[in-house]
Amino acid sequence: MPVLHIGYFRHTISILQCICKACARVLLEEPDWRTYLKRFRRPNLENIQWQALCKAVNARARQCIAHTARRERHSEEGGRAQDHTRQVPREEDHERDGEV
Repeated sequence: MPVLHIGYFRHTISILQCICKACARVLLEEPDWRTYLKRFRRPNLENIQWQALCKAVNARARQCIAHTARRERHSEEGGRAQDHTRQVPREEDHERDGEV
């Protein structure tokens, strides 16, 4: 079980909200995250500017663009979105197929 310092908890949660829980990508399109990355890497960035950039990234990263269409398509078809899940065959499946 992870141990988190209470002083960093809010920052940790805000960072995790910017990451897709299904594919572990940053919830920004590539041109956007490259732009923000260049801004974050500036050596003379002050704390207030850094906080403003963090808020801008959080506001911008609301949903994972790459996977939203797939999930919506699966939900419209009545199926389950299996884009990110890996199904491991069970022993019963092998027994039915005669592969024991």
